[in-house]
Amino acid sequence: MPDDLMSKIKDTESEARRVIEEARKEARRIISETKAKAEKMLEETNQRARSEYREAINRIEKEAEVASQKIVEKSIAESRKFIEKHRSIVPEIAVWLAEEVRTRYGHSRA
Repeated sequence: MPDDLMSKIKDTESEARRVIEEARKEARRIISETKAKAEKMLEETNQRARSEYREAINRIEKEAEVASQKIVEKSIAESRKFIEKHRSIVPEIAVWLAEEVRTRYGHSRA
């Protein structure tokens, strides 16, 4: 019986070592898969973030373009109003300016 008991103990120890080794292999496999999944998720998140960043930049650029176009249109309208408002006095000022130049520098047609 002692030999039988020793044999059972050795078999049990051997079985335990095998189970532990299989558990370690399984743990390494699980860790490896988890790392791979985490890296894939990180890359996908980075790609999504870059895509969202590009979309945000494009949207902001379009909004800025629209805003700048409105500013330009408003400035053109204000310029036209200014021109129309002062159009009637341009000939008057031109005559006055010509008289000032003649008075100051003399009248000469050389």
